[in-house]
Amino acid sequence: MQRFVRWGVACWVMVGLVVLAGGVVRATGAGMGCPDWPKCFGLWIPPTDVSSLPPDYQTRYNVHGHGVEPFNVYKTWTEYINRLLGAASGLVVLGFAGTGLFSGVASRAKRAAVVSLVLMAFQGWLGSKVVDSNLAPVMVTVHMVVALTIILTLMTAVHWARAFPAIERRYFRHALALTAMIFVQTVLGTRVREAVDVQTFAGAERAAWIKGVGALFYVHRSFSVLMAGYVLFLAWRFRREGKIPTTVAVMTAATLFASVLGAVMYYADFPAWAQPLHLVSATALAASIFYFLLQTTHGDNDAR
Repeated sequence: MQRFVRWGVACWVMVGLVVLAGGVVRATGAGMGCPDWPKCFGLWIPPTDVSSLPPDYQTRYNVHGHGVEPFNVYKTWTEYINRLLGAASGLVVLGFAGTGLFSGVASRAKRAAVVSLVLMAFQGWLGSKVVDSNLAPVMVTVHMVVALTIILTLMTAVHWARAFPAIERRYFRHALALTAMIFVQTVLGTRVREAVDVQTFAGAERAAWIKGVGALFYVHRSFSVLMAGYVLFLAWRFRREGKIPTTVAVMTAATLFASVLGAVMYYADFPAWAQPLHLVSATALAASIFYFLLQTTHGDNDAR
């Protein structure tokens, strides 16, 4: 079982790196750095200089009439590294699923591991559709939602292998409430991101993005304050009763980190470095809340 858990943790790390890389790609505008799929400018290893491309590369690699931007080595390699990380994470998940099938873990843990592999394959196909759509905001959102679903499925598989202790059942209602809240916040966050993408495609300056998003941004911000208050209350309650569980500690740290980065983006006009970190911290928050729910639902509910 320990081998299965180690594979699961490796999967969490790899998929988390892919989420971070995806955030960097978006923040730097490198999403179409490779205009075709699965190759990049028709090559398995992209060039480092435009002189390596044919003179008509902007028309030759035109995808569905979207056009190809002038070659930018930084954008091309940023997107290429994102794809490499995606492929590597797929191999790690394959190893995880294979380990699960040939180990003594619970049957439902094996099934969850296989489902995560199927989702990874679907995510690879979906990546090609994101490129074909010329980074349509809705497609980018779906791509991110599937990545989050993969993380949650991996966490479920590891938890069902009985790798970690449970949390008392009396905290279930708090976990359920936080799960509902993070769902709403995720919807709000993706809507904000889509609105920002519209501003970006329209050529708006970063300082004007929030104004362009409108009231939706302020609803998202206000709801984040409400969530942060709830998480801090739970952390205080656990601390008062003895010890804060690791899951709750991670949830608290992710909440504070995401909140600080949200403030930075608001007051500093969305600096590119803050966007991927905000995405990763929000993903960590969603994952830790989901795991908190799992721990209050399954396992030895007399343990903490």
